[in-house]
Amino acid sequence: MNTVNAKTAGKSLCWLLVKNRLTAQLGINVFRYEKDKRKRTNKIATAVAILFCLVMAAVYCGSMAYGYAYLGLTELIPGIALMISSLMTLFFTMFKTNGELFGFKDYDQVMSLPIPLKTVINSRFINMYLWNTFFTLIVMVPMGIIYAFFAKPSFVFYLFWLAGFFLTCLIPTTIAAVLGAVITAISSKSRYTSTIATILSIVFVIAVMVLPMLAATGDTGPGQLFDSETGNINEEAFSALAPMLSDTIYRIYPPAILFTKATVNGNILSFLLFAGISVGWYALFVLVLSMNYKQLNTALTTHHSRADYKLETIQQGSMLFALYK
Repeated sequence: MNTVNAKTAGKSLCWLLVKNRLTAQLGINVFRYEKDKRKRTNKIATAVAILFCLVMAAVYCGSMAYGYAYLGLTELIPGIALMISSLMTLFFTMFKTNGELFGFKDYDQVMSLPIPLKTVINSRFINMYLWNTFFTLIVMVPMGIIYAFFAKPSFVFYLFWLAGFFLTCLIPTTIAAVLGAVITAISSKSRYTSTIATILSIVFVIAVMVLPMLAATGDTGPGQLFDSETGNINEEAFSALAPMLSDTIYRIYPPAILFTKATVNGNILSFLLFAGISVGWYALFVLVLSMNYKQLNTALTTHHSRADYKLETIQQGSMLFALYK
């Protein structure tokens, strides 16, 4: 009975931490309690601008999926949707790791509370997971609608696609957390922590996106898709484009192979492998991190003082003069 009560209390504390963190991030208390009209207006303007960008991103993803479907490359849409969602998760999580998972401002205050360490870590990961799932929805909902409209898939597709909303961000979240830890470890030793962290994050994202594409082979370029003389579609070029694009997608993000087989071909085994790898990898990472979280956080955020200083003349004055200065 005590074990059950402890688990229930742990879950309640975890969700309470998540709720408080989301409240702070969304600025809900500013809308509820802030009396300064200027601050409330700025917050509303920021929220509207962010909402507009999210809507535009959803429209862009839907337009991209429509373009592929119109060109007869409908089967590539699931893999592209998964890759874009994963890259967005990787990009945003890498920037959020420093300050969200490691070295957050209220670290000392939170860690001093009578809350189990595992609960604190779970709350931080759940917060990141909820945001990343939200970004996944922005990409996969419009692209899934376009795919369903053109492909007319079976009912099992909708089940796999719906489950994909909650599974897609698991692997890139853990990868981004590792990269974010590396970036934090490097940048925290410098005076220009924020600048170096931002530069390294951008370099990592570019490397992740560009290197696999450079490694992909293929002789079909955009200029060969249409006949230069007549302007008609080059059918041979389009037939060669599909395998080239799919090969590029699978090079950038190999799990897209399993997800594509599951959604396009209705392969249950592929989906179970995709789900098992995503959940297992995520759970293993959280477990390993919880074992050494305090030591890792301390090591990543510790600043080394310079040892080349010289002791010079020390002046002594009265207490009143010191307070005045």
